Parts: sequence; C-alpha cells; structure tokens
Amino acid sequence: MNSQIIKFRNAVVNASLAKKSDLEYSSSPLILDCISVLYQEGLIQSFVIEDKKVRIILRNVGGFIAAKDLKATKGSVIMSFDDIARLNSKQKMYLFSTSKGILSRRDCLKARVGGVLCLYV
Repeated sequence: MNSQIIKFRNAVVNASLAKKSDLEYSSSPLILDCISVLYQEGLIQSFVIEDKKVRIILRNVGGFIAAKDLKATKGSVIMSFDDIARLNSKQKMYLFSTSKGILSRRDCLKARVGGVLCLYV
C-alpha cells in the first residue's frame, strides 16, 4: 500500500518541479482516496477521472505549486488518536491511512481514529 502512495507522491512532486500544471496517473481506489483528500485540503485544484487514468490539475499559487513540498514517510509511522491530536496542524497537512480509509488530520480528529502517516506537507 505505501509503495503506491510513494510512487504517486513522486509523480506529483516531479510534475511540480517540472512546472507542469497537470499530470495523468493510473487510478486505483487508494490513489483516488488520496487525491480526494488532497483536493479537500487545497493542494490540488481539480481532478477528472478518465477511463483507468485520473488527470490532476495542480494548484498554482503565485508561481508556486502547492504540492511541491509533499513528503512521504520512511517506514510505518503508526499514530494513535492522541498522537494525531498533538500534531501542529497550522504548519502542515497530514494524510493518514486508517480503518475508515485515507483521511486528513482533521477528519481523523472528527472520526476519533488513529492510523499510519502516509503523506505530509
């Protein structure tokens, strides 16, 4: 599971560094969940599902691509609900794999669940 997310993250960051405004990526349920959360958090502008691919429009803010600083964790960083609640959310966006699917930090707090940290900015 984590390797799919890391490959997706690498594609997004590489497109950002190449100053591309969009990218196409093969869709899977896990990747679509990640894209939905990134869209809700404002890191991508929009996305369109076409056949077995998804076209992602990257958010460009004043010449800066928002998803450029997207990072993946090395290994499994398992966090309880209490650990997630203590994270500083004002500076970063966190993406977790939980028993309820892929969730942002805010959604984990609402659902009162912990999970494995996948991506962060």
